[in-house]
Amino acid sequence: MNSLRFSSILVTSLTALTLIGCQKDAAPGNDIMPASSLRAGVAATCDELTYDDTIFYYGRQREGRFEKPQKGKKGSFGAFPAGLDINPVTGAIDVNKSESGMKYRVWFKPNGSTDTCSTYITISGINYVSRVYNLAKGDSIAAPFYNASLDAACPCAKSAQGCEFNSTDDLEIMSVARTSGRKRQPVEVAMDPKTGAINLRKTLRNGLLGAKPKNGSIQEFRLYYRLDDASHKAVNYIDIRIHYYDRIENVPASLLAQTNYKTAAGARIATLSGGTYARGAVRSESGGEGGTAMAVRPPDVIGTGF
Repeated sequence: MNSLRFSSILVTSLTALTLIGCQKDAAPGNDIMPASSLRAGVAATCDELTYDDTIFYYGRQREGRFEKPQKGKKGSFGAFPAGLDINPVTGAIDVNKSESGMKYRVWFKPNGSTDTCSTYITISGINYVSRVYNLAKGDSIAAPFYNASLDAACPCAKSAQGCEFNSTDDLEIMSVARTSGRKRQPVEVAMDPKTGAINLRKTLRNGLLGAKPKNGSIQEFRLYYRLDDASHKAVNYIDIRIHYYDRIENVPASLLAQTNYKTAAGARIATLSGGTYARGAVRSESGGEGGTAMAVRPPDVIGTGF
């Protein structure tokens, strides 16, 4: 079962993105009972913020697959990063309407309290690292990672038939794609149908961004896939955005900061620059408590030097 933590939400501080699990005394001015007893009461409330599991999987039904807290509590719910479809009053999560391949911090603030409880929920699926790929130096393979962990073993490795990516003759996927109205993965995208790895150099050679890609060209599309895990190969999907720039120096600083944030928030890691998530992204990990959290989807896959 998941570990439960609670914290006071620091609304305007960037460090609130990782300040999880600290404890605070009850609100000052309450002299009815000792502070230690009040803290114990808050801890008891947080201990009851649990769901049936910590990892949930898409089902075959595309709508209405709800997971609710085990014990109903009165207060407000939210999640970080953006992408989890959670009812702010009941805490019910619609799994099939949430962005998959993400680990979310679910927070709960009881009515009449200044304390906030939190727990972690993962919606199973894949994601891609948002970063710059230097094609001129052979850095051209964008491989997916699983369940918001760069180290998690992907179920595709279990067997040659374990996963299916971008199947063109899957009737269910074709039906779901028509309903979504989103552009499906173009045929020019060079993807391994069993692992989901994208060969960026070959993709550009295939003409995804034109015969001769222009500096700053962008293409966004939706990839549908099936994984051999507890989802029982239910249809899953992820939107991907591919960019191209002639040189690394031409990539806008704002886009670099965005990729930094997306990868850090999507994989729950610190940035290489030593900061937490992207510098300048002054957001509270509480999402609704501290403002709207920056979206971490779609991943930005940036090729340079083709």
